[in-house]
Amino acid sequence: MEKWYHKAVPEVGTKKSKSIIHPFVVKGHTGLTINPYQGCQHRCGYCYATYEWSPEFFDKIYAKSNAAEVLENQLRSWKSEAIEPVMVSSATDPYQPAEIKYNLTRKCIEVLQKYDVPYYVFTKSSIMLRDVELHKKYKDKCCLVGAITRCNESEASNRAWNSTRILYVYNDKEICRHWRMLWSKCGSYFTSNY
Repeated sequence: MEKWYHKAVPEVGTKKSKSIIHPFVVKGHTGLTINPYQGCQHRCGYCYATYEWSPEFFDKIYAKSNAAEVLENQLRSWKSEAIEPVMVSSATDPYQPAEIKYNLTRKCIEVLQKYDVPYYVFTKSSIMLRDVELHKKYKDKCCLVGAITRCNESEASNRAWNSTRILYVYNDKEICRHWRMLWSKCGSYFTSNY
């Protein structure tokens, strides 16, 4: 099978963003989203957010270095009293490896919490464990969704173990009320409902 990316390891760089919170429409569903990163290191074969937007989507990751500051400015000047829940990273994984260095997802979530904005996070990364306490203090206004995907049995068992560990940690910290497992052809998905 031909690979859908070109480099063994993506390049990671920074860029400035003029705005960070955007409306989205996907198959009739509308909402708000923030993407602290452009591009994604996970390189999922089923991802919809690929070369449509950037031919280097999997090969170059850009950390939007001013994401938290821009988000704060946008929320400070928000026109309406209420704001819809914000999807943290609709087009990329917010806890991809670049997050270890840049902490942009964490900083943006802190801003969302400061302005009392509900949010939901989709990830397949165990880096989410770093932010257990951050999500715990906001557990009634956030939803965390994780995925276990597999290409082969050994890879599946390693990812499943990391994802299962996340479930136990979040359950022990009383962040989630219950977890639900959903199975699909691509792998399994777990969600935490708050």
